[in-house]
Amino acid sequence: MSRSPRPGVLAIDLGTSSVKALVVDQRGEIAGRGGATYPTHHPSPGFDEQEVDDWLDATITATSAARRFAPDVEIHAVSVTGQMHGTVLFDEHNQALGRAIVWSDRRAVDDLETLEQSLPADLRRRIGGPLATGYQIASLHWLRQHQQRVWSRIRKILLPKDALILLLTGIAATDPSDAVSTGLFDAERGQWDSSILDALELNPDWLPPILPSGTPIVPLAAAAAGALGIPAGIPVIVAGGDAPVAAVGTGVTSARSALVVLSTGAQIVRPTSSYTPDPDGRWHTWPAAVPGGGGDTGWNRVGAVLNSGRAVNWLHGLIGGSGTVRELVDTAALAPPGAYGLLFLPYLAGERSPILDPHARGAFMGLTARHGPEHLTRAVLEGVTFSIADAMDRFSREDAPPTMIHLGGGGSSAPIWRQIIGDVIGAPIQTSDLTDTSAFGAARIAAHTLGWITLPDDHEWLPRRTTVVTPNRERAALYREILPIYRNLASAVLPLTHELARVTSG
Repeated sequence: MSRSPRPGVLAIDLGTSSVKALVVDQRGEIAGRGGATYPTHHPSPGFDEQEVDDWLDATITATSAARRFAPDVEIHAVSVTGQMHGTVLFDEHNQALGRAIVWSDRRAVDDLETLEQSLPADLRRRIGGPLATGYQIASLHWLRQHQQRVWSRIRKILLPKDALILLLTGIAATDPSDAVSTGLFDAERGQWDSSILDALELNPDWLPPILPSGTPIVPLAAAAAGALGIPAGIPVIVAGGDAPVAAVGTGVTSARSALVVLSTGAQIVRPTSSYTPDPDGRWHTWPAAVPGGGGDTGWNRVGAVLNSGRAVNWLHGLIGGSGTVRELVDTAALAPPGAYGLLFLPYLAGERSPILDPHARGAFMGLTARHGPEHLTRAVLEGVTFSIADAMDRFSREDAPPTMIHLGGGGSSAPIWRQIIGDVIGAPIQTSDLTDTSAFGAARIAAHTLGWITLPDDHEWLPRRTTVVTPNRERAALYREILPIYRNLASAVLPLTHELARVTSG
């Protein structure tokens, strides 16, 4: 006897290296999940690009996998989140003009200072924080100078998740929590900044309408519905950028809590009730992705650490052999805290938080013949964590320390890394049985839009908590002594790495 269909939503997270799809039923239970990867292309040094068609193909594959686990769930809405900052260009026929430029791209690194000088003096107050490579504004400035033929054909400029929505619906739209990551958006006024557009000589008609997070824009197109294996005509919901949506997915919508997401980079999200951009560029203040906003839920202070899983994957490529990344990470438990005096600066791709330096480079300090792979691994995990703690400390000075830190992303599944984070930050760390926090946040936003729950107050639709890590007093005390040394190391080494790069063209 077949089961009667149960209502649910399909949530899609277009990540840096893969698409994740969740099917979540009306009770908030995950009925199915799927994923599919795609490559990042590097046609020149510093260029990071992805094929837009790969995104759609991976979305179809991931959705098909998730649906196989949940054949009895009837999809009532599709909710989309994804990687922020990137640049996707389309012509008048909604055909992509080449590959997407993703957030980690560094082609505009040498133009940033000149670009910022050409823009309004109060730029950081307008856009909520500093400029960085990979932002749309930087990529568009570069494209206008170097690819005039492409520039002349532009009719739409979209963020990655909005490009996917265009492919699914034929309609262009974005939301404030993602629009702010372009560098073209007046965060406080909630609109595209005409002064910035004028300075860039950018046609405002190329930019999409800005809709509140949770807006159902149009029905899913028939062709896309057929490819995904779900009903045509259901709403497609603009959830928001992946970092603010992850905060919704973990229930971090109060100033008393914070979220750290460990992925390729690390995102630190701290809700706040006020718009407080930092003139020194140590953090971003961005609109939250909570539908309706207001109170503690209206804004997020965000720290963007560029090197998290990136550093771990780099080390694995060097010394991991045939083992998995997780197996390498687990070996860190064999080394003592502090790794016998070994420190690691994780700046493999420049940095944004806690220092704004696209030219920053990494380093090991304190290497001896005593150090083996387990010590290198622990030093990398500790170095990334020191960077996260430094960023949290700088933008959390405006408020009381959070009483609980929620940990998400793929790195949160490793017990040794969870403990290091708890010990370094000195606060309880809470994790759940779900690492797909952005996808689940998109599902929560869809449930709110459908009237199944009310955000931000609903506490039913939340992932189950499986682990609370309590800081170890002795290790926490040791790390409190090491963290200032780490900061001093960064201050001393970074100018030398700049000089070395100049001499060696590195």
